[in-house]
Amino acid sequence: MGIKEIPYERIEFKDENEELERLLLENFYREKTFVQKMKEAELWEDIVRIKAEERRLANLKQNTEGDIGLPRKNTKNEQGKTSDIVAEKIGTSGKTYARAKSAFKEIKRLESEGKEQDAKFLITILNENVRGAKDIAKSNKISHTLIQTNIPQLISILLVILHLVKKLKN
Repeated sequence: MGIKEIPYERIEFKDENEELERLLLENFYREKTFVQKMKEAELWEDIVRIKAEERRLANLKQNTEGDIGLPRKNTKNEQGKTSDIVAEKIGTSGKTYARAKSAFKEIKRLESEGKEQDAKFLITILNENVRGAKDIAKSNKISHTLIQTNIPQLISILLVILHLVKKLKN
């Protein structure tokens, strides 16, 4: 090959959280399924909570040292509800993230109970239609979903299934 040197950049991180955050940020523009985004969201939630706690402790410490008149040390882009911050980090709205989180929680429950087929079904739906996945997950019984749901949920589910059928035909 003839390559004698490979250029690289060595980066030191203060802790594993900072390293994980960098990895997630480096992957932001990669195309992902919604399930992959939800797996990243779990990691982001931990990072955001830890950062919030660090800010809270820094502000407490700052205010106990007699510096009450000084501005707080909050980072403007990291303020707000954890769910809204995480939603932005994975490139979605807070409402969509809440719906997806509900469905993803159900997927994990199904997997932990050994209901792999039901989990795979819900993963497929989540990757195609977040609202449909949330509606199915809310019913708690994937195998009996079409029988037990109300009309708006049934319409949402049927639209997802029609979309999947069209995709399979192409």
